[in-house]
Amino acid sequence: AWQSWRASELEDKSVDNYCITESCIRLSASMASNMDVNVDPCDNFYDYACGGWLANTVIPDDKTSLSAFSEARERLKIDIVSILEDHVDGQTRYLDVAQTLYRTCMDIDAIEQLDDKPLLDFIDSNGAWPMLLSDDQAWDADNWDLNLALSKMGTVYIDAAVSVDVKNNTYYVIYLDQTSLVLSRDYYFNDDTQVYVDAWIDLLAQVGSMLTGHNTTQPKMRRRAIEIVAFETKLANLTIPEEELRDIEASYNKMTIGELKERIPSQIDDFDWLEFLNHKFESAGIVLTDDEEIVITVPVYLERLMSLFKEMEND
Repeated sequence: AWQSWRASELEDKSVDNYCITESCIRLSASMASNMDVNVDPCDNFYDYACGGWLANTVIPDDKTSLSAFSEARERLKIDIVSILEDHVDGQTRYLDVAQTLYRTCMDIDAIEQLDDKPLLDFIDSNGAWPMLLSDDQAWDADNWDLNLALSKMGTVYIDAAVSVDVKNNTYYVIYLDQTSLVLSRDYYFNDDTQVYVDAWIDLLAQVGSMLTGHNTTQPKMRRRAIEIVAFETKLANLTIPEEELRDIEASYNKMTIGELKERIPSQIDDFDWLEFLNHKFESAGIVLTDDEEIVITVPVYLERLMSLFKEMEND
């Protein structure tokens, strides 16, 4: 019945009703090659829609999985590299900036010449990293700005980013989300994945030793790395598992920065929501006020984080 209906549909259609541009033809061919039209979709729709892709796709040796989405991402990377490497007369200023950044990142000779200086300068600008201090050095908390440091740490502690408002796609809004951990959340708590945690500890110790010129003994550096991962585990325990974050409504908590201060107040003098966010976006020339609307995705995580800050201050 399916094949009969499909044949009659094709017979009734005029070519004028179809898109026959190059892009449409390529997309159609790609979709058709991914299908297995010999399967009745009423019996097994998955095999009908994806059978061709499953039969023709081999997972590369350097990957653990493969999907149509990952293939699309790889093709996109190739296209982006082509755009970044080819200058076009009359291109936008934004593309000029992107190409300059790309050339800088690809200048291996300059990177090798600078060595670890940019990283050490970044660490120093954030008030130093206690892990790299020698035994006779003390960390100076008085010269450390928590709001500024957090704003430079990417998604450590707080993931602050601008994205399209899911309830108004004509509007961009600041989202505050829970931290993005180095390892998958469950890795910190399961004995079966302890090998990955140990590998992360080893890597931290090795990097710390390299950055100090091997002036600190490996056992001491490893102890410091263990302390860092122990703190990461504590931070991971504050987060909500991904499977509990699928409710879009529950993850959409819109409020002003002023309302955030009232709902999830800072428990220490060194942290202020508005100051943190203004540091975060000052490079874009943006000055925020308490009236700025933001979206909080996981309020309970931020509440727990404020309690952790207070615990750290007391320690």
